[in-house]
Amino acid sequence: MKKGRNYYCYFCKFIFFLRIRAIALFVFIPAFWYGCSSEDYTSYIPEEQSVTSTSFAIPESRSGGNGHIDIFIFNDDRLKRIDSYQRIEWSGGKVNLASRRGDKIVVAIANSYKGYDYWKWTSSYEGLRKETALLSEENTEFPIMSGERHITAGSSEIYPLDMRKLMSQIYVRSLKTDFRGTKFAGEPLEDVKIYLTNVSASCPLSGAEKYNPESIINLGALDMDAIEDFKDIALIVQDIGKVDSKGLSRPVSLFCYPSDHETETAGSPFTRLVIEGCIRGNKYYYPITINRDDGHIGIERNCRYIYDITICRSGTSDPDIPVSIEDIMISGEIVPWTEKDNEDIRF
Repeated sequence: MKKGRNYYCYFCKFIFFLRIRAIALFVFIPAFWYGCSSEDYTSYIPEEQSVTSTSFAIPESRSGGNGHIDIFIFNDDRLKRIDSYQRIEWSGGKVNLASRRGDKIVVAIANSYKGYDYWKWTSSYEGLRKETALLSEENTEFPIMSGERHITAGSSEIYPLDMRKLMSQIYVRSLKTDFRGTKFAGEPLEDVKIYLTNVSASCPLSGAEKYNPESIINLGALDMDAIEDFKDIALIVQDIGKVDSKGLSRPVSLFCYPSDHETETAGSPFTRLVIEGCIRGNKYYYPITINRDDGHIGIERNCRYIYDITICRSGTSDPDIPVSIEDIMISGEIVPWTEKDNEDIRF
């Protein structure tokens, strides 16, 4: 009986050893599939498929270079499955990427806060298009950017790949008061804050057009609790102090995601620039709906909305009621964030 019991123990140990080997093999396979380096990754390519290198010219951005870039290559067919993926350090210039030959879709995402271990499980183009960025994680020094194009892998062509920021900049170039002819003549605007309301908290990494915001921060008013987890709350709100007829001592830059949906609803209000301040101890608001007058479509991706503002009268009692043209004079321009092709706009 004792001998049989020993055979039974040896048999159990053997089965346990096989199970451990199987588990180890199962764990090893994904590691082989996705490689070991977090800085130089190319997806597994079957031996019978020829591998090629394709060159891309990625322009340097003054505010986007010297970060990292994730580059995905998908098959340009019905399924659009992943062909290869690589994360590299990026400061602009020529990049060579490996993939199988044929028609491909290339998607590049720069300065994402999501790590290599997150992106390496991307399996399809459609899956990647569902990914979103969070405004709370944005960094103006290294803004999140993306670019996409169709290529034929294996050709000798060097493909340009333009990268565009998801955010846009709301740039208050000048702000001053002019209360002449009113009871507030000579008075400054004190305790001034400049901020954005009705701001989309997320944006598709693909930069899809006509994106209907899924979540809103600063809905109708400044909400410091809602933005306390921002890496940089200066994206959304800045304290200015006093503003008088001499104007600002420096321009103010705020940042937000696109807001180009056509219809304003309670759940999807238009994004506004709000100037808040006190005159003789009374608080007033000067809300400006951004780029919606005269048929303009709101905030697009990667644009710079430049404002020159003169406050002439007391404002409104509500930060979500747009100020009237009698109370404030506004002029400015809209340019791509690359600061080219200036377009003068009268708001």
